[in-house]
Amino acid sequence: MINIKKKDFFNGVRNSIANLYDPILLAIFTPIFIKNLTLETYGIWVLIFSIANFTKLGSSGVSHSIVKFLGNSDNYKIQKKYLANIFFLFISYTLILIILFSLIVLLLDIENFFELKTKKNIKFLLILAVVFISLKIFEDNILSIYLAYEDFRNNVLLKITSKTIIFITQTYFVIFYKDIFLILEFSCLLLFLIIIVQIILINKEYKIFEFKKITNFIEISTTKKIITYSKGLILSNIAGLINFNIDKIIVATFLGLKTLAIYNLAFMIFSFIFLAFNSFFYYMFPKIAKIKNRKLVFSEFITAQRNILVLGLIGIFLISVSSDFFLKIWLGDSYVKDIYEYHKLFLLINFLILPSIPIYYYLVSLNNTMLHAKLSFYSLFLSTILILFFGYFFSVYGIILSKIYMLLTSIIGFVYIYKNKSILNY
Repeated sequence: MINIKKKDFFNGVRNSIANLYDPILLAIFTPIFIKNLTLETYGIWVLIFSIANFTKLGSSGVSHSIVKFLGNSDNYKIQKKYLANIFFLFISYTLILIILFSLIVLLLDIENFFELKTKKNIKFLLILAVVFISLKIFEDNILSIYLAYEDFRNNVLLKITSKTIIFITQTYFVIFYKDIFLILEFSCLLLFLIIIVQIILINKEYKIFEFKKITNFIEISTTKKIITYSKGLILSNIAGLINFNIDKIIVATFLGLKTLAIYNLAFMIFSFIFLAFNSFFYYMFPKIAKIKNRKLVFSEFITAQRNILVLGLIGIFLISVSSDFFLKIWLGDSYVKDIYEYHKLFLLINFLILPSIPIYYYLVSLNNTMLHAKLSFYSLFLSTILILFFGYFFSVYGIILSKIYMLLTSIIGFVYIYKNKSILNY
């Protein structure tokens, strides 16, 4: 039986809308992209972003730190101090990462490594993708300020507005210019301007960015406290990013760009379903972060596990009976039977890994983030072994099957939580 409070339900729905809006636009954008720029070019696009996604290394701790520290304090000055230190760390870290990543990209012979038969300047395209992803991360962090105050409405509104503008711009350049360089160049410029507007709007609402002298707010003790909390999340993020992108890089390396394009279409649906449940149950995070009673925290966790399994069983069953029909409508002439076959196996994996979502939010809501980091590295270890083993014997199907590692680490996490439900680091 499902047991969700009305406020939690609507907060979950709002957050789902905001996070799922991007994949929905991507679902509209993808067939347009393939039709105008071919399946192979789409494969290059996927590969570029699979590599550039490593720019996100360590960024996970920032948005969670904002929600955690701003949500935990009612003192305006303390909130400003935390925010100043969080963004000081983020901007410093991101600039260093962009410079290092760009240098690595320029030094590596990417075209020959992946046997890319294209005249496009792949290195410059990669650097543009890195800048775009860095701006997206910064935008997400800025908008997480709303979540710290449990203002899901404005968070959703600004996210949807931003994504719509970027979508319209990218679609325009795909259809009329058919140039992926122009797509990324104008996307970066537009997103930068959108972020400036968002900062103005947030500051108008909360006055949180009013610093007479920002150096007065930067404190080593505060910075250390933030790092102590977020270091587990950063380590988790590193392991998660490798797990999220390594399969695509392996497919591109050994099976080619066309197979990568087909695999990624099925993977996109898998990610969309997982994101839907992950976004809905995000309401756990700010809610648990404010609960001081240990028994109530564990009770919320158990309730969320029950809810997600019931909703998951219903949702994934409905998707499975209508998938083939909608895939053909969605992709049109680009539809390939392999996409549906990959999708069916992904659906099974979708249901099996759902318990990992409440476990994740349970751990990051508390100060015990290092346990989640350990689970993430267990996942990375298991994932690497399973991809190599199953991929060798069953090719793409084996790579999909290897994602069962998320279920295995979820079981480890659940057993630990059940045995240590009274051990929370407050």
